[in-house]
Amino acid sequence: MRPFKHLLPAALSFSLFGLAACGSVDHDPPRLETVFGSVSPMDTLIAYFDKSIDDFDEEQVTSNVKIRVVKQKGSKIYIVGAVDTVAGIPRLMPSSDYDTLRFINIEDDDGNKEKLQTVTFSTYPYLDSDEYETNEAGNCRSNSKPKDAEVLMDSSLKFYDGSKLTKGITVTGILGGQYNKNCRDDEDLFKVYLKKRDTLSIQLAGLTDSIPLELAVLGPAKIDGAPAECIYDNDEFVSVDAAKRKKTVVIDTTIGIGDIHECGTNTVTDYLPYYIVVRYSETLPTKGQLPQPYKLTVTVDQK
Repeated sequence: MRPFKHLLPAALSFSLFGLAACGSVDHDPPRLETVFGSVSPMDTLIAYFDKSIDDFDEEQVTSNVKIRVVKQKGSKIYIVGAVDTVAGIPRLMPSSDYDTLRFINIEDDDGNKEKLQTVTFSTYPYLDSDEYETNEAGNCRSNSKPKDAEVLMDSSLKFYDGSKLTKGITVTGILGGQYNKNCRDDEDLFKVYLKKRDTLSIQLAGLTDSIPLELAVLGPAKIDGAPAECIYDNDEFVSVDAAKRKKTVVIDTTIGIGDIHECGTNTVTDYLPYYIVVRYSETLPTKGQLPQPYKLTVTVDQK
């Protein structure tokens, strides 16, 4: 067992006991107040209790999935996943439902304790196939080009997991930065299929505000005979940089697919591949591009 607090000196303990005896006696144990719901596999889970915890040991927290207690401070216990690490970030099991954290014999300063308290949580999928080590040939895997993009939505007009487009989907990933002296991971691409007049709603949130992200949308691939204003394949027609927003670093934007669709088809009802790009803010120098987990939520409204 590894305690997280040192024992108080005996004299000080008696002094505190004497002070406590002068007031009203609290017989209620610390009560767990946290409700998690769905979380990113790379989140730090913080369990809040209604009063400060005493004599805590990490073995008082267990789960049906691999976890690690990183610290306890006051009324809070901090927990991360212990399944593996991605670019040095601890990770819970992705796409997992109704996992349980169990808190056993959590005690306050007066010695009041509760035998067992539990809270459940689920984790979002992890859709980011970058590998953070080179293969035997020394090559780095990347999803930074359209041909290598993660398939968020397939041609069946549902998300890859079968979710309805109007319901939306949330996935997670990570930008690893310079995770290897030969490899960089500074952007991830996600493929969706859209037609003219569709509306694409996107939310992008990084784990830490100190490493802002940028969101962009590319597409479609240019056909022969496309209008003169169509110059490039998969042209970038939308970008939103979190570092340039005054009120929040969370990006929440809605994009209508207009005339740009005609760069890729003569039939406006055709569905064409477009690409959502997650990358570091252009304001970040290379040395500031540290590993940054993110959560991406996408909804499509078809007209």
